[in-house]
Amino acid sequence: MPSDVKSGISQHYMDARSAWDERYGDLISRAQNWRMAFFGMTGVALLIGASLLYEMHRSHIVPFVVAVDSLNQVVATGFATESTVTDPRLIRARLQEYIEDARSVSTDPLVMKTDITKAFDMTVSGSAGENFLKEFYTADSPFEKHNTVQVDVHNISPLTPTSYELTWSETKRDKVGNVVGPKEEWKGILGTC
Repeated sequence: MPSDVKSGISQHYMDARSAWDERYGDLISRAQNWRMAFFGMTGVALLIGASLLYEMHRSHIVPFVVAVDSLNQVVATGFATESTVTDPRLIRARLQEYIEDARSVSTDPLVMKTDITKAFDMTVSGSAGENFLKEFYTADSPFEKHNTVQVDVHNISPLTPTSYELTWSETKRDKVGNVVGPKEEWKGILGTC
């Protein structure tokens, strides 16, 4: 076979090979491009997800408090600040809750048990207050009463930084809701830790 024919056949073979390589080369390069796009978009998605988690854990809400009087007129406004445990308003609220839990009597035994448990939870273990509550509930069990007792706290005055004088009234009612007997006025001194 002459060399011209050999080179012509080789040329046709090379052209066919080139076309074949071009076809599959395009597929290979497209696959690489899609892989690169996938990993790029995955990186962007992870970055966005991380930034959303970061933003989610930051607090963007700042409470704004508006105090109103009995006529719903604005008395004071301002941004709410985080209160401390020694905030006098919180102490007064907890003392009021304590007296209401310890002295109220309900017709529902589950409510009574919850209130008594909360009163004991707010009392220091082994203290004179805990002993008084135990003796009080042993001598005069609220579960055996046929009347309810409504407690209304009137005043909470600080005596020292850790003791407060409370005045409250107790109204006894029968199961229908009628007042039984006179309203009793009470006064007590409670200590805080």
